[in-house]
Amino acid sequence: MDIPFQGHYYMLEDTGMYHCRNCKQELFRSEQKFHSGSGWPSFDGAQTNALSIEEGGGRGRKVSCGQCGRFLGQMVKGEGFTEADMRFDINSSALIFKPD
Repeated sequence: MDIPFQGHYYMLEDTGMYHCRNCKQELFRSEQKFHSGSGWPSFDGAQTNALSIEEGGGRGRKVSCGQCGRFLGQMVKGEGFTEADMRFDINSSALIFKPD
């Protein structure tokens, strides 16, 4: 897992697509990214069927790539940061960014 506030993609503002580093599956568009203050790249949505979300105890839910199963980060709901009212905190080390 990345160190908070230090991951390569944490502050990236470029336009493009974030992919799974392992299998290259498209995960998030840059327009879905927002600054949550969590220390990780945060997104309020994902590409259709791109993620696998494990329901579990506690506030956060485990998020993995829907194609290869690689662990990506966590999802939290109900904070009100965006209209979608969800936050995917994703490890920079699990992503590859491809600019438009």
